Amino acid sequence: MAVYDGTVDKASWILRALVAVVVAIPVLALNPQAARAETPASLVDVTITANSSPVLDLSDPQQVVELSGTIINTSTTRTRYTTVEFWKSTTPITTEDELDEAIASPAAVPLGERQEPYTEESGHTQLIARGDWFEVGERATFRVSATVAELDLVTNDAAYLVGIHVRGLIENVMGKQTVGRGRILVSATSSPLKSSPVVALSAGPQRSPDGDFVDNALADSLTSELDDLLTVAEDTGTTVLLDPMLLMDARALTQEHTVAGETAPGMEAATDWVTRLEAIIADRRVMRLPWGDVDLPRAAAMGHLADAVQWADDALTDRALRALPLAADLDTFASADLIKELGTLGFTTVLAHNTTGGSLGPVQVVQTSDITSPGMGPGGRNTSAQHLSRRLANELLAPTPVTYLARTAADARTVTTPPAHRRFVDITPDDTAAAFTPDDDAPRWVELWQRIDALMADASFRRDLTGNDDLPELERLSTAALSSRFTTQTQALEWMSSNRATEIDPSKIIISAASQFVMGSRTNNFPVTITNGLQVPVTLRLVFDSESPQRIRVPATDFVTITPGENLTLVAAPEASSNSVVTVEVRMETLGGTLFGAPVSIDITATGLGRAAWIIIIISGAVVLGGTVWRIRAVQAERSKEDA
Repeated sequence: MAVYDGTVDKASWILRALVAVVVAIPVLALNPQAARAETPASLVDVTITANSSPVLDLSDPQQVVELSGTIINTSTTRTRYTTVEFWKSTTPITTEDELDEAIASPAAVPLGERQEPYTEESGHTQLIARGDWFEVGERATFRVSATVAELDLVTNDAAYLVGIHVRGLIENVMGKQTVGRGRILVSATSSPLKSSPVVALSAGPQRSPDGDFVDNALADSLTSELDDLLTVAEDTGTTVLLDPMLLMDARALTQEHTVAGETAPGMEAATDWVTRLEAIIADRRVMRLPWGDVDLPRAAAMGHLADAVQWADDALTDRALRALPLAADLDTFASADLIKELGTLGFTTVLAHNTTGGSLGPVQVVQTSDITSPGMGPGGRNTSAQHLSRRLANELLAPTPVTYLARTAADARTVTTPPAHRRFVDITPDDTAAAFTPDDDAPRWVELWQRIDALMADASFRRDLTGNDDLPELERLSTAALSSRFTTQTQALEWMSSNRATEIDPSKIIISAASQFVMGSRTNNFPVTITNGLQVPVTLRLVFDSESPQRIRVPATDFVTITPGENLTLVAAPEASSNSVVTVEVRMETLGGTLFGAPVSIDITATGLGRAAWIIIIISGAVVLGGTVWRIRAVQAERSKEDA
């Protein structure tokens, strides 16, 4: 049997210590690097990958706590007689503040103690290297254990620290030392740990504005990721955050539908998924997100929160889904101002990570805990075992059940295991005032909003020109582009560009007319042809802008409707009041009075008015001359009579 620390008498230890001092002095003098060696406790890196009993039942003395993992010599120094020994702290952690202090404490605090006896037969100790060196960079696995009775823990409903010490003889240094540490939390309780899992069911936009599915991504997810999420959501006590767009799309898959332009039959898997989700809705465990799972903090950062919420509301046509309570997932971007505004827009519940929870006016604010909170250190803070032990300790010490928000199937599975230690309960209302911790501002996706603003600004123009109101279609397109499932602005812009609504390109409507026209009278007619190169009919008229309307003006034509591909000739009727050459610009105008299209210039020359004037002058002169001759003759005749 191998014998280690604690198995020799005090006299032997004193003698060995004296020898070590005498020997060490010349060694250090000859080898100054040994005096500047790494801190012994940091020579070996420890990772605890498994804990057999994260929850302890102190009434069961035979329950075993087994820790396993890996160690690696990360220093520049070798060790001999290297062992891994079970370590514990019997100091109970009974409050959240004490838990935070323990997690932030240095590796050697609390001091704790190694579990006796230090033998391999007891399971408390594992020999890694006896006479051989544990070389620099060498890796080894370990497995050590202790029973609840051996741990000697007294206080129930408390968290404790357990772990390992790596011990060894350092090269050129006398005496066995602790060269590495690892620790992990365990929770001692006989009651189930309560938590409130919330499962978010959302998949992002799946269909183009005409209703076609862009690909089979949603169909595939209904039998994988979304199916796993729904399975977790079916557990009693689980709350669901539902994007109504997802359910509406899933319902579309149950019927004949189109995928990338090809017709596909209804899916049995989609029918099953929808039926299961509707059962949860009937059980009143569902809150709805805004249609499209709009990223509300991002919309608020751009000053368009009310617009985004209104568009999402308009897109939701299912009355039963509209009756569900409206909730928001703010993640780490919650603030009092944002939540107050959401309250005015009809939201009843807000889930956020940077809050203490509570209420703010009519809005219930729910704090969500981190599913993967780092565990204790040292010992591999981010292993699954460390995450689990931290979550369980949080659940044990929290004054109200902890709420987790699972957005992926992996997260959902994580927060629901191990089931033996948990009881799922509904979210507990909190009447205290909500408080928030500062966080970074939500990203401002300026280019995306410029694109959305341009679409909305052109909506009335397209309606007046074509007679079709595509504003609802544009709102749905814009709302889908605001989905929180897009993690970058580039993704949102690419989706919007590839699935955009029917756009009207005014440059495809062309005016054709002669560049010059000569009028031979006060009024004349000349033709102007319009070609509609769009795929939709348009209604418009021609308007004319004269540079000198007091000399030549051209009245606007009547409104006409031009079918797709049609060439329609309209008659313009200029009116002249004097001889001149005047440039007139021709443009198109919608029913709403919007001018569009590139103007076409026409030079109009009025010459007929000069000839008419001369004719009038000649006739007038002839009349005057004839009258004068007649008057002279009359006077002469009168005088002849008088002479006679």
